[in-house]
This record gives sequence, C-alpha cells and structure tokens, in this order.
Amino acid sequence: MRGPISKYSAAGFLVAVAFWFSESFIHYFFFGEAGYDIIPANVNELWMRTAICALVVGFGVYVDISVGHMRRLQAERYELQIQLQETLMKLLSGFVSICCVCKKVCISESSSSGEESWTSIESYISHRSELKFTHGYCPDCEAKLNKDIEDRVKMRKSGISDGPEAALLE
Repeated sequence: MRGPISKYSAAGFLVAVAFWFSESFIHYFFFGEAGYDIIPANVNELWMRTAICALVVGFGVYVDISVGHMRRLQAERYELQIQLQETLMKLLSGFVSICCVCKKVCISESSSSGEESWTSIESYISHRSELKFTHGYCPDCEAKLNKDIEDRVKMRKSGISDGPEAALLE
C-alpha cells in the first residue's frame, strides 16, 4: 500500500523548493538585488513563484495519480489474461471420446456410478462454450446429395424396383 506522498509528488515538491531557492539566488547574484530574500518583498514576484511552485507540485501529484491508475489497470489486465488462459485451457484441453461412425461424444458423469452418456458434438461444444451451431451443406456434400437425388429420380422413371434403392424411393 502506498503512503500519502509517493515519489512523483515528492519529486514535484522538491523541484518546486529548488526552483524557489534558485530564484532567490538568481535575483541576488545576477540582478544585484539588495539582500538574499527567501520570501521576496515584491508581491508580483511572490505571486509568480507561488504559482509556478503550485503548478510543479500539482503536476507531480497528477503524474502520481496517473501512474497509479495505469498500474492498477495493467494489474487488472494481467489478471484477466490469466483468467482467460485458464478458461481456454479448461475448455480446450484433455481427451474427448468420440464415436468414429456417428461422431457423438462420450460424457462421463461425475457421479460415483461412473455412468456414461453419448451426445452430439454440437451439444457437447454448445454446453461448454458460447458457440452456437447452424447446419447447412458444404459444396461437396451438396453436389453428392444432388447427384443422389438425380440418380433416384432416374431410377424411378426407368421403373427399377429391385434392390435397396427401391425402398428408399417409396
């Protein structure tokens, strides 16, 4: 936990104090003013030094707040990245038993009986993620399906009634 004054605020204060004393030094040695006054007698000079010092200290505080906010955001982003990686690892890791013929996925129940159930791969993935499925035909399957339909229509027109194709046409 950070204290009430951190390094940027303290640096701003030290720069402001250094500016104040250097201004007094410059006025005494370079401008030949009588006496080395830490607090100037001229009201305009006092106002100018005070305003500049307040701006420098304020800038230090602003940088301190900005850096602290940026660090908090970076820490939060890092935590979110870790959570995302862990979630992806849980979602996309391990072995899944899948049927070679129908492509159903085996779900082992977490109960003590160790029962298994089989579900479609679409259902399995939809249950474990935000992914939703829609169905359609790829160009190869569509061409194959159209060819099968055309073949069946030709067989029906030609009067073929023998074999397993005849049962499919009815």
